[in-house]
Amino acid sequence: MSKIVTGTVMLSKNNGEKSFLVNRQNDGFSFFSTETTTDETNMGVILKELKKTAAIDLALIDLVELVSINLKGERTQLFVFEMTEEKQASMNHILSDMISWENSKTLREMMTDLDVSSTPVFEVEK
Repeated sequence: MSKIVTGTVMLSKNNGEKSFLVNRQNDGFSFFSTETTTDETNMGVILKELKKTAAIDLALIDLVELVSINLKGERTQLFVFEMTEEKQASMNHILSDMISWENSKTLREMMTDLDVSSTPVFEVEK
């Protein structure tokens, strides 16, 4: 029985702000998600999904957080990867209309709908 694994990429901007790569939907936003497999790690599966769906160069991101969430009644993992603004600029490609970089406020709104085991803090203190 396969389970779902989710992920996002956090863009760390030079001015200290954070943006998060998410899927756009008619009723809001969602994390990238895919089914797990028996022959790959959960992190490997979500990395493949990010590469396929958002054309992310995996050499440009680092894992910064792993959180347990409740998604549609099932416990799953949320992998948060980080990319700097300089690395993002070097990717030089356009995202599809269904994918966007959203601010921390949008991410917090997405998290209110999930049962999160711990809430990561991604904002720079001023």
